[in-house]
Amino acid sequence: MSIYNDWGFSDNPFKGSALPASELGKELLVGRVNEVEKILRRLYNPPAAVTIEGLNGVGKTSLLNVSIYDAYLDFFNSKTKTLYIPCRKVFQLDPNKSIESFLDELFLEIAQIFIKRSEELKILGYPLPQNCESIERWLNSPYISTYQATFGSLGVGKNTETNTSNGFEKSGFRHNIINWLQEIFPNSQDGAVVCIIDNLELLETSDQAKKLLEQLRDEAFNIIGLRWVMCGALGIINSIASTPRLEGYLHKPIEIEGINKKFSKDIFEKRAEYYSQGSTPYLPMTSSSFELIHEILNSNLRNSLHYCNEYCLTVADSGNLPLTDAEKENCFLKWIQTESINIYDDVKSQIRPRAWQLFKDVVIKGGVFSPSDYEGFGFNSISALRPHVLELEKVSLLISTIDESDNRRKTIQVTPKGCFTVYAKEVVETPGFS
Repeated sequence: MSIYNDWGFSDNPFKGSALPASELGKELLVGRVNEVEKILRRLYNPPAAVTIEGLNGVGKTSLLNVSIYDAYLDFFNSKTKTLYIPCRKVFQLDPNKSIESFLDELFLEIAQIFIKRSEELKILGYPLPQNCESIERWLNSPYISTYQATFGSLGVGKNTETNTSNGFEKSGFRHNIINWLQEIFPNSQDGAVVCIIDNLELLETSDQAKKLLEQLRDEAFNIIGLRWVMCGALGIINSIASTPRLEGYLHKPIEIEGINKKFSKDIFEKRAEYYSQGSTPYLPMTSSSFELIHEILNSNLRNSLHYCNEYCLTVADSGNLPLTDAEKENCFLKWIQTESINIYDDVKSQIRPRAWQLFKDVVIKGGVFSPSDYEGFGFNSISALRPHVLELEKVSLLISTIDESDNRRKTIQVTPKGCFTVYAKEVVETPGFS
């Protein structure tokens, strides 16, 4: 049973999943006007791929989805003659999968987009792709049975694989898709299908990311009718852009920070309003409560939404729902103080003084750093810094991504648990922190 349905909402207003390239995403994205403009400026200036960089959880994928949807709407609103179609599937690179597998996934997704949009394209005056009906029959034939892909409103969910036994060989299928792209988008100013490669930081090292992207350079990045957008965290984009084989293929990354705290109230109210099913929905917290958690968690939207949901579940479990705004804010404040103090009490005896000092210095310097910053924290080498980082990782105050190939990447950051520990000391003034 959904507590949010019981409280008058159609769905959980604190869902942390990426906003889609749709009216929903456009409605719920706030505080990102400047970033959207920067993305669109680069999108409309091919051929280099748009790239963005920012900490995990600040809303990069949501920002990209909505920006591309804005570009799509601009065509229909006659603001531009360039048609950009969002590819609703967000791609990721996997070192355990071949480039051939990635290309299969890519071409199958594009085929589904064109099939679903064939009538729309025809109405707009675009040529109906040849073999559209036969490829549709082939994609939906019983011979295609193992490849897993999920398509949103631009496609369908289906278990498929490239079929070599009926209708098309793999090379013929790809050739048809490439022809479709060239027929619909013969020139860059005509537009493209826009594809996102997300979470590049999840690759084990920047060397792996470089290798995979270099392989895709000739296989995918030069295909007429495709525009690419790449998204990563912890310095991965800057690192991969340094390879000579990718020079000229990537725009300099746009640095994305957390949404400014002045928009915290708008985030909360937009979500509450959008998912409301009536005039008087209930939440056990106010916009001021959301502003507080958003500030504590350094404007990390995903984490803020997650902990709001946890709080709501805790209140529902208690069976004692606060009613007035004052009661709600007092209840939320009591919960967050209890949470932060419990976290601090749990870790304080497990950390030695030098590690505590490192943690405090990291917080003062913004909560994210690279191994090569060791001198700024009073160490004489990376190896001298590392044991203290490991000590803080063991109690989940820091999290790091190891990249031995590039120690300059800012791969170490304070966790939500670390943020609560800071709050316990700085706001609640728990004794003994210093």
